[in-house]
Amino acid sequence: MILTLLLVTLQGCNAGDNQQEISIEAKKTAILETIATETEAYFNEDYELWKNQFVDEDYFMRIGYWEGYPNKVSYHEGFDTLRTEKKLQFEQGATQWSGSEQTRENLKFQIYDEVAWVTYDQLSLDPETGEHLGTSKEIKILEKVDGQWRLAYIGFYYLPE
Repeated sequence: MILTLLLVTLQGCNAGDNQQEISIEAKKTAILETIATETEAYFNEDYELWKNQFVDEDYFMRIGYWEGYPNKVSYHEGFDTLRTEKKLQFEQGATQWSGSEQTRENLKFQIYDEVAWVTYDQLSLDPETGEHLGTSKEIKILEKVDGQWRLAYIGFYYLPE
């Protein structure tokens, strides 16, 4: 009797662990979906889809380094500044590597109820030739807004070739 009760209790604990693992995997999938949607919309210059992946708040921040920038560093505090710049960029068709494909490697997550962050390496490739265009080290901080993961911080550093 005691052994049966102990086994039932242990099985209940394992079921809870499995549910927690499923929940974490579901959150990872949703987070990666937001990141992928933002990236694809950016390189396809789809402004409406792109802007819907962000928190529209003054605490939003984006800091990036790339040799191709005139000042090497791009900095935006508050989503309004980034939104205005990207709307014009997309309208002018001025996105570098437009239409390129991205893959992500070395993903590392920290996930909480309403906030998460992920770090990874992003490789950009020419879809027709497979030519490597660049690799960046990235960090994204996301928060839940109306049940959806939205980007609140983007940091990136493009590695020199």
